[in-house]
Amino acid sequence: MRSLSVALAVARKDLASEWRTRELVPALAQFIVLALVIANFGFQFDSRTAPAIAPGVLWMTLVFAGLVAFGRAFAAEREQASLEAMLLTPAAPAAIFAGKALAAALLLVLCEAVLLPALALFFNVPLSFEVVSAVLLATIGMAVLGCLFAA
Repeated sequence: MRSLSVALAVARKDLASEWRTRELVPALAQFIVLALVIANFGFQFDSRTAPAIAPGVLWMTLVFAGLVAFGRAFAAEREQASLEAMLLTPAAPAAIFAGKALAAALLLVLCEAVLLPALALFFNVPLSFEVVSAVLLATIGMAVLGCLFAA
């Protein structure tokens, strides 16, 4: 139970920090919309080929947004040396990692709330339960791996 409370506290700290600064989510939302606009004008597609192009654009945009998000999120941790300070506490490192991954996953879900409707709008493809489920499952994996490699 203690590890869960530590993980939630770390996630709450990261989300509160983002809420105060409001740097990451607006920048990622702008990046996502810009990437979709560029892909929309850059690829020659019609109503037949759009469903074939849209998944590649979706994953490309999501991966690049994740890379930007993890790089910027951990840059603040490095500047303030707060990750080292957290590791000096008696909290389990796995709980700290879980909290960081949870916060990253929630930030990515916010980005996906912009990405998926914009993709449906620009590429005129329907959003299905399967697509949303796959993206949410991939978000968990991206958050865990992103936190692991960005730290």
